[in-house]
Amino acid sequence: MKKTAILLIAAAMLAACEKQIDIDIEDQESKVVVNAQGAEGSPLSVDLTYSRPVYGVFYVRYDEDYFQKVTNATVSLTVDGGAAETATRNGGTYSFSHIPQPGEELALSISVPGHDEITATTTVPQQPSVTDIDTSYDNHNYDYYTTLQMNINFTLNDQASTDDYYSIRLRREDTVIYIERDNMGNIVVQDTDISQYYQFFNCTDYLLVNNTSIDIDDPTASRTYSGTEMLFTDATINGMGHNIKLELSDNYGYDDYYYKATDTTIYYSGLYLEVTALSRDLYLYHQTMNSYNEDELLSFFSEPVQIHSNIDGGIGIFGISSKTTIQIPQRPTSLYYR
Repeated sequence: MKKTAILLIAAAMLAACEKQIDIDIEDQESKVVVNAQGAEGSPLSVDLTYSRPVYGVFYVRYDEDYFQKVTNATVSLTVDGGAAETATRNGGTYSFSHIPQPGEELALSISVPGHDEITATTTVPQQPSVTDIDTSYDNHNYDYYTTLQMNINFTLNDQASTDDYYSIRLRREDTVIYIERDNMGNIVVQDTDISQYYQFFNCTDYLLVNNTSIDIDDPTASRTYSGTEMLFTDATINGMGHNIKLELSDNYGYDDYYYKATDTTIYYSGLYLEVTALSRDLYLYHQTMNSYNEDELLSFFSEPVQIHSNIDGGIGIFGISSKTTIQIPQRPTSLYYR
């Protein structure tokens, strides 16, 4: 009886959410998708594909790209209104020799036969200024175990003359060296495996974190970020030197240190702070992409997240970032086998 009642309630809720959806046939036509996420100090490349239809069924052959590449486009770039540079093509990737520099105004122009002219612009942001880096550790004791929390403190020096958009991430780089020896102790085989990933961290900051959720048991939760990429603007810290504290639990780092888990394995780990300044459109693109990934399971019951685009005549993103990367010193903690 209870199961029947639950099913009836669920059906009623879904029926209440019904509404007429008007399908625009033009949306079924393929559009040119632009992925041009560049970095200051590195040559710019542009990936071009065609979009898939929103509705209907399509078939992808074995070894075929899920999104068809655009291989007949003419792509050009102008810097501060100067002469245009035409990109060279490799498959669906179009590359320029120009290396973006802070403060430059970049304009992208794309011509694809059968489609409208595509344009986009962006400004290269200044590299973030990060100073006063410090680390500390806190022990948290529980009934049967103890965890070590690593705290990373630093100052972000924001510029007063511009509107700035930031991303903070912690990149972990693990290196494992496998060694095999013969009976005489001579090395006969040596192999190195390097893996990189972004570390989960917490940051409680009343000026930077704007979370609308409220936790009655923990009032600071509404101002605490938890994840691997913290995005924020300088709206509340414009022109200030703002101190930021990141917290990592169960840290297992070894700065310039190795531990032989066996006589055939050596393990190294490095931790790097990445503070990135993003162009406005690239910031909004990252923000909406993160929201899309977080809300994907709930999208059946809510309005879909619209990914930010700044491409006129197509869809996608054109933006540049400037990154400051600093290696974080660590102290050896609990040793473990790998």
